[in-house]
Amino acid sequence: MNKIKTIIAHNDNKVVEEIKGYIEKLGYVEVIGKATTGEEVCNQIEKLKPEIVFTKYDMGDMDGMEIIEQSSKQSKNKVPIFKFIAKDLSKKITKNTYDREEDDLRTFVKELGKDGIVTVLERYKETIM
Repeated sequence: MNKIKTIIAHNDNKVVEEIKGYIEKLGYVEVIGKATTGEEVCNQIEKLKPEIVFTKYDMGDMDGMEIIEQSSKQSKNKVPIFKFIAKDLSKKITKNTYDREEDDLRTFVKELGKDGIVTVLERYKETIM
């Protein structure tokens, strides 16, 4: 089975390394890119073509919606699934821009800790098998 290709983006490299460490232990995930700015994650999405992007919503230079918009414009291929890592996403974006997690794999999640990330990967793995 091919590994799920992911990018992790957060402006704190310690958080990136922590997430990378526990998702790679799953055995079916490959972290193909790491980013610490919104611009960097957009460039990596275009170049590396991940299946899933785990990113902090507010990357400083760009927010999550800007990252999705820029990636959509740049990408001639399918835009990856985005999952946001945020403490209170509801204050940062309007209700119309995100759905509940159980609705669909492509939803935006309020708070995505270790268990949430593993759940997303497990659900995605089930859809591609």
